[in-house]
Amino acid sequence: MLVLNELNKVQDSLVFPEQVHNEFWRNRNIILKQVKTELNNCRIKQYSTAFLEAIPHFKEARQKVNEADKLIKKVVDKISFIIDDPARDQVAQRFIDVFKNSERFLTTTEIIEKAHQRFLTGAPPCSNNKNAIGDQINWEAILINLKDDLIIVSRDSTYVENRFLLNDEFTEKTGKKILDVSDTITHAVRLLGKEPSSEALKIEEKIKAEEKIKAEEKIEEKKRAMERFIAAQDLLFTCPCCGSSGQNAARCRNCGYRLGCD
Repeated sequence: MLVLNELNKVQDSLVFPEQVHNEFWRNRNIILKQVKTELNNCRIKQYSTAFLEAIPHFKEARQKVNEADKLIKKVVDKISFIIDDPARDQVAQRFIDVFKNSERFLTTTEIIEKAHQRFLTGAPPCSNNKNAIGDQINWEAILINLKDDLIIVSRDSTYVENRFLLNDEFTEKTGKKILDVSDTITHAVRLLGKEPSSEALKIEEKIKAEEKIKAEEKIEEKKRAMERFIAAQDLLFTCPCCGSSGQNAARCRNCGYRLGCD
């Protein structure tokens, strides 16, 4: 909420393709349902045996677990409540206010056709979802409607990776230029001559730190998966004599061929 409130300082400079509005509502439900599932998975199974009852602090631990489960249930119930009634979702309501008070670029048939053509030719920007053309629709809406310099605020890497190409196209079709591509609202607010609050800066720094940790964890998991794959390959053996395959060994279990006895 604090970060979204920063947009009040630059409200007159905001533009939103309609596609962004639609994606917000679609992703909102997906994320909230995912959070519900993860919270439910955090609930601890209850155990009560004579052995555990005799362990010091077990009763206290069980009480804490019960308290945690009750709190988790309250959070899950609250999430269910706001999924069904967005009017009770403060973040959603703030987004609605921002969108209503900003310049809005509607998605037309022309924009969809151009976005699809962009998708077929592989021209940037490119959506992470290979079966969707959301970023292409956003970009075509901007090219058709915007007649001013542009600051892009997005966490999609396609805008950073293809900034040179996008800027050339934007300048060619609008006579203007892309001033910057940022993944934070506070940076864009500063570029527009306003000073973001210290609270909003801290929140975005925390978000970026958490995203960095998650990215590093994904890289480590890929490394471990590759190591497991390589280790599995080392266990495989194809006999040069009879061609049978099996676990790596000094002697073929099918024909008796011994390694190193050519």
